Amino acid sequence: MNYISGLGSVTSILLNSPLLDDFTCDFQPMGSILNFPGTKISAYIFGNGRRQIKASFFFKTRAEYKEFVDFYIQRKGEFSKFWVLNWINEFELTQTVTSGSILLPIKRVGFDERYTGHERIFMIVGEDLIIRKVVDAEIVNNQVENIIVDSGVPYTIYPSSVSMFGRVLLVRFDGQLEMNISRADDSTLYAKTTVTMIELPYEYAEV
Repeated sequence: MNYISGLGSVTSILLNSPLLDDFTCDFQPMGSILNFPGTKISAYIFGNGRRQIKASFFFKTRAEYKEFVDFYIQRKGEFSKFWVLNWINEFELTQTVTSGSILLPIKRVGFDERYTGHERIFMIVGEDLIIRKVVDAEIVNNQVENIIVDSGVPYTIYPSSVSMFGRVLLVRFDGQLEMNISRADDSTLYAKTTVTMIELPYEYAEV
């Protein structure tokens, strides 16, 4: 079951986790180079970096294939943003979170220093997906910090029951959709696609 809140004005999200065959995420620094005419002086001004995601999806039925292609078409290819789960375990719960709590105690990773006010996080708990918007982050001690979310968790969550705890990224597709079909007949279809998605760090504030 999905328990999703805090996505803002962009509600489309790519959720095809059972079809996910491979996933990589690279961080790209962004900034500006300033040159001063008549001198040999130049300066590099760092801005917000962005993530580039490459994900492969494997389809075994025509229904799975159609669902993914329809999602791509509805996003108008490269021209419409959506959310995607960053399938990396970025956070680790340090203690049980009771039902309705908005405090998520995690092993300290310096998130309080990187928090901008626009982050979304997800947890995979059993077969459930929980997505929340982060509204604050605070240091508890040298080992623990709190992520504070916009809405309480739907039930008590034990650290051992969380298989994935990471960020939800605002992205768009980068490049055309290409499918490699290895087998297709009236009843079956085996196809694979690898797509690139680019994070939109300057557009979080708009949603």
